Amino acid sequence: MKLRNLMIIAVISAVSFTSCRDNAREVDDDQIELDRRAADRDAEMRANEARLERERNNVSTRISENQNLSTFSENMTRNQVSTSMRAGATGTAATGMTTQSQTGTQTQSQTGTTGDRTTTGTTTGDRATGTTGQTQSMQGQANYTIFAPSNDAYENLTDVQRQEMMDTQNRDRNVASINYLMVEERLTEDQLRQQIQNSNGTYQIRTMQGENITATMEGDEIILRDASGNQARITESDTEASDGVVHVIDGVLRPKDPTRNEAASRMNNNTNTGNSNTDM
Repeated sequence: MKLRNLMIIAVISAVSFTSCRDNAREVDDDQIELDRRAADRDAEMRANEARLERERNNVSTRISENQNLSTFSENMTRNQVSTSMRAGATGTAATGMTTQSQTGTQTQSQTGTTGDRTTTGTTTGDRATGTTGQTQSMQGQANYTIFAPSNDAYENLTDVQRQEMMDTQNRDRNVASINYLMVEERLTEDQLRQQIQNSNGTYQIRTMQGENITATMEGDEIILRDASGNQARITESDTEASDGVVHVIDGVLRPKDPTRNEAASRMNNNTNTGNSNTDM
C-alpha cells in the first residue's frame, strides 16, 4: 500500500514538474515575442523619424526656404516636381529628387563669402562622398545637384518665355526644362572646380533631361552654358540637403530640345514594367 502511494506521489510530482516546465517555456516564448514586437515598433519609429528628418532637410525644402528662389520653387510646385523620384539605377521617376538615408544627428552650418558668391548650407548626418563628386547613401540611393535660377534670372526672360513657363498645358516641356537643371550626382563647388580642371577647362555635366551643361571657369567664377549658348554664373553655392546640394545661378539655362526628357522616359518605362508584372 505504501509503495503504491509512493508511486502515485512520484507520478503526480513528475506531471507537476513537466507542467511547470512547460508553463515556464510558454512564459519565455511570450516574453520573446513581446520583446520582438517592441523591437519592431522601435525600429519602425526610428525609420519614421529618419524619414521625417530627410523630408525636413531635402532639396525641395532648401529651395523653398530661399526667398531668392521663390519663382523656381513655384515652378517646381506648379509642374508637380516633387521629392518622390528614385535614382535611375534603382527605378526612376521623372520629376524630383531622392531622399538620402542618414544615420548621423550632428548638424553643421557654414557661411562664407568669396567675391560676390555666397556659400551657405546645413549638413546633417553621415554621408559617403565619391572621388568624382557622386554621393550615395547607405541604401544606394542617388543624390542630386540642382542649378536653381534666381528670381532675377526669371525676370530677365522674355514675356513669351515667362508665359510658356506659367502655362500648365506645357507641363511636359516645363518638366524637361526643370530636369535640365538637375544632375543625378552631388557636385559641390569645389568638386565642380576640380572636374573643370581635370577636363582641361571644360567639363560636360550630364543632366537628368539628357542634354549636357558645359562648365568652365572665368577667373574665380564657375560659368555654366546650355546648348544654345545661354550662360549663367553660380552666385550662391553649396546649400546642402539630405538628398543633394543646391547652387543658385543668375541665368535660366534651357535644353535645346524641350520635348526630350530621359528621366521621364525611364519613369514611364518603369511604370509600364510594374503594371505588366502586376497583370501577370
